[in-house]
Amino acid sequence: MASKEMKEIEELYKKEEERVKAYFRYCPFCYKEESMSFEWGLRKSYMFCKDCGAKWYLHYSWGALQGAQLINASVDGKGNELLQKEHKPEFWQAMGLKGHKALSSEKQEKVVKEREVIREIVKIRCPYCHKLYDESQDKCPNCGAPR
Repeated sequence: MASKEMKEIEELYKKEEERVKAYFRYCPFCYKEESMSFEWGLRKSYMFCKDCGAKWYLHYSWGALQGAQLINASVDGKGNELLQKEHKPEFWQAMGLKGHKALSSEKQEKVVKEREVIREIVKIRCPYCHKLYDESQDKCPNCGAPR
């Protein structure tokens, strides 16, 4: 094949990757962003997650993506119940978005809890020796004076 034809084919594959990545921004199993890679062929095309190893067969009809069939679940077993089942791209997109949002809210919740713990530590000054100590203590650990 001439180099001009090869460049045109490569350009078509790049455009199609962008269209498919719109549905698979987040992996439906590990929820990583932008982790998809592609294996393009004339008869069969595949997509896989570089992080968890999940792999799909991409089903095309009349040049448009009709569905994706999971052929390998993730390395940790997520997706075993969906093996060999084909679903529309919107199904996989919703699954990835839902998982990513849940993961993001868990991270935010952990951060908020850590902030609350830090704010609960209150120090007071001893009226006798003027050293700081925790409010939870009944007397000054430095001089022993009561609160």
